[in-house]
Amino acid sequence: MKRISLFIVLLLVAELALAQNPRALFKSLAEGDIMASTERYEKISDKTREKMPEMCYLAEAALLNMPKQMGVNKLHGYEILSEHIDDIRNSADVEKTFQGLEIGLEQVISNIEEESFNYLMSLDTERNYVIYITWAKRGGHPRLGDIEQRLEELRYTHTIAATSTEDCDFFLATYPESKYRDKVAEHRTTLYYNEAMEHNDEALLESFIANYPTFKHTPEAKQQLKTLRYNRIFDKEATNLADMKWFLKEYPNTENLAQLKQRMANIEFESLPSTSEMLSAFIDYYGDVEQRDEAQRRLHLARIAEYGSIRDFVEYIRTYGYDPYYSIMIRQIYQHSKRYILTPNLNDITLIRYAAEDGNVGYMDFDGNMVIEPLYEAKKVVFGTGVYNRAMLSEFTPNRNIVAVSLHGAWGVINDKGEQIVENKYQALTIFNNQIYAVADISVGESEYCDVEVYVCDVYEMDGRFVKSGETTEWDSMPQLREFECNDGIERGRYLTPKYGSMFINGKNAIIDRDNNSYTTNWNIISGVTDNIVVVEMTLTDGNKQRYFADLDSRELIKECPYNNVYPMHCGRAAVLVGDKYGFIDESLELVINPEFDIPYFANSFNCGLMVVRNSDGVYGIINTEGEYLITTNDSIVDMSVGYNEEYKQKGLFLISSGTRHTLIDTTGTIVATIESQYTPSLAGLELVSSDNTERVKLNFGEQQTEAQE
Repeated sequence: MKRISLFIVLLLVAELALAQNPRALFKSLAEGDIMASTERYEKISDKTREKMPEMCYLAEAALLNMPKQMGVNKLHGYEILSEHIDDIRNSADVEKTFQGLEIGLEQVISNIEEESFNYLMSLDTERNYVIYITWAKRGGHPRLGDIEQRLEELRYTHTIAATSTEDCDFFLATYPESKYRDKVAEHRTTLYYNEAMEHNDEALLESFIANYPTFKHTPEAKQQLKTLRYNRIFDKEATNLADMKWFLKEYPNTENLAQLKQRMANIEFESLPSTSEMLSAFIDYYGDVEQRDEAQRRLHLARIAEYGSIRDFVEYIRTYGYDPYYSIMIRQIYQHSKRYILTPNLNDITLIRYAAEDGNVGYMDFDGNMVIEPLYEAKKVVFGTGVYNRAMLSEFTPNRNIVAVSLHGAWGVINDKGEQIVENKYQALTIFNNQIYAVADISVGESEYCDVEVYVCDVYEMDGRFVKSGETTEWDSMPQLREFECNDGIERGRYLTPKYGSMFINGKNAIIDRDNNSYTTNWNIISGVTDNIVVVEMTLTDGNKQRYFADLDSRELIKECPYNNVYPMHCGRAAVLVGDKYGFIDESLELVINPEFDIPYFANSFNCGLMVVRNSDGVYGIINTEGEYLITTNDSIVDMSVGYNEEYKQKGLFLISSGTRHTLIDTTGTIVATIESQYTPSLAGLELVSSDNTERVKLNFGEQQTEAQE
């Protein structure tokens, strides 16, 4: 309890001889005797204060607001009243306290309110109004509106007289419905606009525009602000990407947007982290800049590294081809899913063949979902070979939803739902004339020049329906020359490229596409180079013959071909024979690597950006697409993507053989497997197998990498 101690000195007594009730105080208040009232207040006992706290609070507030009290006491008295007014009005002691007195509760409260109000108005200061209004709201002062109005008038006068925009902001925020609002707002606009434009300051202009969007001169302010920002952010030496991006977000319709984004992309891409999050954000933000394709390529690689994304792996190969990253992607996918990709050509398949950790073969879709469980053996299809792929009958293609599978050493057929349509009991399988030929027995027959193998087959329809048994047929050892790559079982003549084949129609050369459309030509087809470019030979009017590069899409000759041989193009390079040495042309058909190499048997194309070569001294090497040597060795090197020794074609792998020791490396030079074998070992899915099939070494795709010896 506060004690009055300003001009009146009161003596506090711990135990009063005569206890006094607040009722006596209110009686003296009515008489206007301040001394008597003070004395009676001090004589109220502690017991009474505990028993009747509300009446004691009221008594103190009333005492402090007697007419002759000092003004500061009156304000304090009203503070006490406002703090306890609800308890006072609801007190059970009200009736007995005021019973028989000439003054009542509400009159006492009214006196306190009036006395303190009068003193407040006499002060007429903003600070005291603010403090008093807090109490008045709590105490429900009847003249609260008058006080608030007077405070508003004072603040308005001060705001208009001042040159501070902060004062204007405060007034407008405090009195949104004020009758002075328009005048204050007008005053503020004038102050702010003049200051912002005179100082040519970004912060001031920003604030002005934000607060006065409809002001008549705001467009001029906006243009000045844009100019200031542009000059600062896109200074010749500026490299702050955060500011640049902020500027373009603020001004999306800026006149030279494309040039600015290209400039920003040049800065950011140089140090852009190869994470899927950062690369995705780069592509989304910059759109069609020079770095977009490279960013998209790196994004595929990042998603493969971070998540083992199969779809990104397929899209990468189909977009960029097989390059040195192939081995890295294969390893990363295996580390994520324990699945080793076996499909050697991802450009024309609907499901991906893979070897599980135990070496068994299954199939998954492009999202990595297992479609066919890994139950089958990783064996090559030796009877039904297909164009560009010695294991084509092990792949699902758009034109064929069945594959040959080996289980316990016997061959059968399943569809793309994993349903077995031909039982696993045959020695070999092929597809011919839209039927499945399942070899039940192989015998030896005689021909005019040599013995030939005669295959005794059970014949099935493509959906697995049995047709007949005992069908005998003969094939040479190179049936892939008989099938076109669409693999629908229809014999269409010798292939040229993945898109076109060749055949004779009515005694003339003809070009046939994958939809069986054909046209005749007077070109003599020599070899395929790309999907649509081939080497052809024509007889000139003088009887001489001349070779050309020809485009089968446009059916036009491109340019003369001066080379003895031209091989299919991979990784943007095609081998050409000049005299007795090989060089390489690029996609523009220009010679970019000089003819100074020998090429081992079969290895006539780049394998994931690398190429096996050999010099006249028998030294083997691996070169990149620039013709630079990465490895040289006196040992032999075999490119495992070319089907050497009839194994699977597996990209990105090279076998270095020294005597009976054979080391398998990938495009990074990492040793994948080492095996002892008298002759060249073969690949069987996830294993390197010795020539006598007695030793099998699982390929190692762990994170540890050991560089192959150069």
